Amino acid sequence: MASGPQTSKRIFLVDAPRTYSQVFNKLFLAHPDLGHIFHPMICAMYGRERVGLNLKHCEAAEEAGKALSLKTGMTESLEEAAKRMEKYILQIEEQCKIPWIKDHTCCHIRRDIAISVAKSPTYPDLDLRSSHNPTVFSDELFNTFTPVILIRHPILIIRSCYRTQASVFHLEAHGEDFKLMTTLQYSKMWFDAKRGDGQVPIVVDAEDVVHNTEATISLLCSHLGIDANGAQYTWDPAPREEWPDDPIMQGFFVDMLNSSSVKRGKQAVQNALDIDNELDMWKVEFGGDVAAVLKKRVEEEMPVYNFLKGFKVDIKAQ
Repeated sequence: MASGPQTSKRIFLVDAPRTYSQVFNKLFLAHPDLGHIFHPMICAMYGRERVGLNLKHCEAAEEAGKALSLKTGMTESLEEAAKRMEKYILQIEEQCKIPWIKDHTCCHIRRDIAISVAKSPTYPDLDLRSSHNPTVFSDELFNTFTPVILIRHPILIIRSCYRTQASVFHLEAHGEDFKLMTTLQYSKMWFDAKRGDGQVPIVVDAEDVVHNTEATISLLCSHLGIDANGAQYTWDPAPREEWPDDPIMQGFFVDMLNSSSVKRGKQAVQNALDIDNELDMWKVEFGGDVAAVLKKRVEEEMPVYNFLKGFKVDIKAQ
């Protein structure tokens, strides 16, 4: 894609569902130098080319996907959604602002890759890296993006996704669509492709956003070359009448809609995470069979999480 009045970069927030991405995005929502494009590919994710058509799941999950597509009018093709996003990018650059694009990887990853990963019974070798563009975007467009890869501990991703979305999407812990939504492998493919092109991809751990918010955001802004003073750390909760009617959207956004700042506990959650302790709690909450499958999913995701974590923006190293 040819560019308009070229700004220095096009920032792409690369994340998976339940990585604290909505609150993270909120921190930059009022930045005067940024123009925001929010989930540009989601209409195609649930549209007529939705990847779920090629994944194994129960009949109830299939019906839930159809109902969402019909209710929300999500009918775009991947090509249509990508072209619309390109149009928005040019409009933002014409205003001399930097595009800030936020999208879940499961919405824009190439469909053959998405299906292959979701159906794979084993985790791929982390040493098998690819420098190829893993997205549905053209190589020309993909090459213009500066990614910010947001990661979170797999226990937190998988627990949150199953707890908030299983009943709405009728997800099964062993289902291929649940793996599609909870894997960090697509984020690593972004990392590999950009590193293969000579970039040093920026990785941010959600726990640092929660427990070292201002220091982490300030350092990230320095890496991106944008003014840290443009970030916001407090805001007004959304009035109830402005909440989405759709229970699916409420499930994804309720924490952010209720929030007025970043919520944090007394200590970093990650310091207390233990999969065996989680398993005991999951057995009580979800039942033994589901708990065992969720534990297996966590164990599958830990290698890629630990790999990406090794490259994270680290305030302690400064």
